[in-house]
Amino acid sequence: MFDITKDQLLQLNDVDLRELVARLCEAELRVAGAPVSAVRWAGAQTAADGGLDVECRVEHDAYCGDFVPRARTGFQVKKPSMPPKRIAREMSPKGQLRPVFAELAASNGCYVIVSLDDDPAGTAVTRRYNAMRSQLNEVRALGDVRTDFYGRSELANWLRQHPAVQLWARDVLGIPLDGWKPFGRWTKTPPSDSDELICKAGLQILLPGRNATEFDIEPGIQEIRNLVRTSNKALRIVGLSGVGKSRLVQALFEDSVGSDPLERSQAIYADLGTDPTPSPRRMLAQLAVDRRPAILVMDNCPVDTHNLLAGETSATSNIHLITIEYDIREDKPEVTTVVRVNVKGTEIVEALVSRRFPNLGRVNSNKIAEFSGGNARLGLALADAVDHEENLSEFSNEQLFGRLFYQRANHDTHLLASAQALALVYSYSIRVDEDGVDELATLASLVGQDRRTLYRATQTLIGRQLVQQRGHWRAVMPPAVSNRLAAGALDNIPPEDLRNTLENLPSARLLKSFGKRLGYLHNHDRAQQIIRSWLSPGGLLHAVEDLDFDRIQLCTNVAPVAPDAVLDAIETRAKQAQPDRFFGEANSNARAIAILLCSIAYDAALFERCIALLAQFVTAQHREQWPESDVATRLSALFALYLSGTEAGPDLRERAIRRFVFSTRRDERHTGLGMLEVALKSG
Repeated sequence: MFDITKDQLLQLNDVDLRELVARLCEAELRVAGAPVSAVRWAGAQTAADGGLDVECRVEHDAYCGDFVPRARTGFQVKKPSMPPKRIAREMSPKGQLRPVFAELAASNGCYVIVSLDDDPAGTAVTRRYNAMRSQLNEVRALGDVRTDFYGRSELANWLRQHPAVQLWARDVLGIPLDGWKPFGRWTKTPPSDSDELICKAGLQILLPGRNATEFDIEPGIQEIRNLVRTSNKALRIVGLSGVGKSRLVQALFEDSVGSDPLERSQAIYADLGTDPTPSPRRMLAQLAVDRRPAILVMDNCPVDTHNLLAGETSATSNIHLITIEYDIREDKPEVTTVVRVNVKGTEIVEALVSRRFPNLGRVNSNKIAEFSGGNARLGLALADAVDHEENLSEFSNEQLFGRLFYQRANHDTHLLASAQALALVYSYSIRVDEDGVDELATLASLVGQDRRTLYRATQTLIGRQLVQQRGHWRAVMPPAVSNRLAAGALDNIPPEDLRNTLENLPSARLLKSFGKRLGYLHNHDRAQQIIRSWLSPGGLLHAVEDLDFDRIQLCTNVAPVAPDAVLDAIETRAKQAQPDRFFGEANSNARAIAILLCSIAYDAALFERCIALLAQFVTAQHREQWPESDVATRLSALFALYLSGTEAGPDLRERAIRRFVFSTRRDERHTGLGMLEVALKSG
């Protein structure tokens, strides 16, 4: 899929041919561990070059390469054919050998002619070699100088060794692989604007580990580079939409940031939101078969695709995987290292807006950065909708949101209603699913619109950078926009319409997506009302032990909005059911409920009630000897000195431990001692 035939290379012009040779030299030196700065090429193709178009000067006597044979190697790059007579004129114009050959001989170097129009074999190659060697007789006494001649076949063979350079050549030749790119500008920065990374305060890079460490941008980039080089695990870069994850990954390959960047000649990038062809899995398989070193960068990579690719790259030693995504589930595979990117200020967005829109002035740039909450995509979209004569300092948040949403178009209440309906769910599909559910039509019905109207609204919002797309999936983003729009929808759509429409679909996917959106609206009265009705007796989520997989996920999604109501439902069902029926193996949801209780225990006011229930799960599972039960470990972890996952203070924890340690029941004392052991562990 990468390969370019030798005859396709004939379409290259002089300038592109020289750049191709230079890129191949850089790629070969990177693989050999030599600095790319050793490659020199510049100037116009027709400018005087002393006889060399591309030159490699590796400061290492032990260097030994393949297509760059020696530490000092010079290339003369020609598109026209180079028969013996033309070789003589090139090396010795007007009968005088060029001075550069004395330098090459003295440094035991190599001189290579690359001729695109030539594809010699047999005696034709021999004649060219003889012509080159005969010109160097007068400098052989100075040292061991080597010569070589690369025609189209050798050039195509050299190119096959470096897939990332092949991608570049495909773009130049107009035969790109759909959606796959070599190293370059992976973000959507306009070509005329600076793409330099802004290394200011405002982002926090959180590396994995029990003692998770926070880094600013530059040291964080160095740490990520080290992770890529030293681990066979896939790397997952996660963070909110618009915080600059893609630009951060691009910087991993840039010489201008820190030192010792990743090999850009090995970088192969695709945005999975554009459905690249071939598929990521086929791309990976081809690289593995060819044993080609590569760093695959998958942007907007869903968790299922990541898990599949991570498992396959872990078995290879020469392919590294970096994926970028907005969100991550807890069930990450063992072959993944997760790096989180968090917003910690507005300085980067302010600097970016000032650079991209210098006429706005400092006051407006500051206001935009403040409103966007440090989200670069949001800030740039808003800045593009503001005239430089305007002063935003007196604008309310409502006015700024209106400017962001409508941008430079007329106010359209129908578009706003469409956007509110689309934002009600975390994501939606524009395709009818296998159960016959048309999510676009379902959402349209909530605001009295048809499917086509909502589709047009989606396309408009994509153009305004307020909807992201991946395949047939769409999502209103970032959260600062989607949550605000969803809140407006909850205010305008009767709750019974929402429930009747979403609860009775053949597939639960859209309902779960709605629940995930509600999980972000904990301060909204209507969201509280819907969720508490679900958790009340007879409600959709009340009988927690009988919920199917989809309903349990829905319960987990909405729990942050009303954790007390979730806890009330669990306690009520536990009292109504037989202990073995609720806490034991007969309850297929026992583990999911226990994990949910561990999350609810974050709230100090609910801590002791959660501990009491969790202890009953532990007792039942010990009694029934469940294999691989981790509830006891999760319960004890809530008592750790740090990273406990709860805001319960020492007094609350001590009181809970005492209740169990001094119990008259042996199983409760055993559970209490497990809590105490973790609570006293300091290292």
